[in-house]
Order: sequence, then C-alpha cells, then structure tokens
Amino acid sequence: MTISHVGRRLPASCTALGKALLASLNHNEIAELHEDPLPTLTPQSITSVEELLTDLAATRERGYAIEVNEALVGRACVATALQATPAHPDDDPNAEVSISMALHRYESDAQQLVDQLLRARNQLNANWRTRRLFQPR
Repeated sequence: MTISHVGRRLPASCTALGKALLASLNHNEIAELHEDPLPTLTPQSITSVEELLTDLAATRERGYAIEVNEALVGRACVATALQATPAHPDDDPNAEVSISMALHRYESDAQQLVDQLLRARNQLNANWRTRRLFQPR
C-alpha cells in the first residue's frame, strides 16, 4: 500500500520529511503552527506538541528524523533537511532527502540506511553550494 504520492499532503508530525523540516523551527514557531491534539494517521503517530518537541530535539541532535509506523503501519522513513546555501546561510532549509522502506528493512539495516541518507545529504549540499547539481557532465 502506498500512502504518499506527488501532491499528497500529510501531517508534518507524522512523517520523517515533515519532522526534518520542523526541526529547523524553534519551540514558539512550532507552537504557533500546531496545537493539541495533533492529527494522527496511525496509533503510533505523535499526538501532542510536547511529544513532538521531544522528537524534534532528538532529530536535531541526530541530524536526521525518524518515522516508524507513524504515517503507515509497517513502514519506516528516515529524512534530513539540506543546508541553506552559502549566499543565504540564515534561510530555513527548503529541501529534504529521505529513504522510505518496509519496517523489516529498517529494523535490519537502520544504520546502513542512515549512513546512505547522510552521504546523499552531504553530496547534495556540496553540489548545491558549488552549483554543480544541475550542470551537464
């Protein structure tokens, strides 16, 4: 079953991509955008702003967001935001990269998948800064 597709909107608190973006906001900004109870998609979805703030603190510390059974039971996702460009270092991130997978894959290969995610983020950040991302080879 696929829950996500181009143009589909899901609650940010239920997805790794959403949490990766929210992690760039401070507590007051998050409180302005969200109020209890938060929308849920599964029984494992985060339901309170306090729980979301705790999750986002862990996301900031790790450098990536995790979502397990929160958007769809049996699925997991890891995501991270790309850094702002050197020309606009104070900008919030406006792009993310993620890896979605079946839960059994996350449970068996989590660290390897996170390593791949962070390598992809670092490569995209480097290419973005040097404007090599979309130049012909």
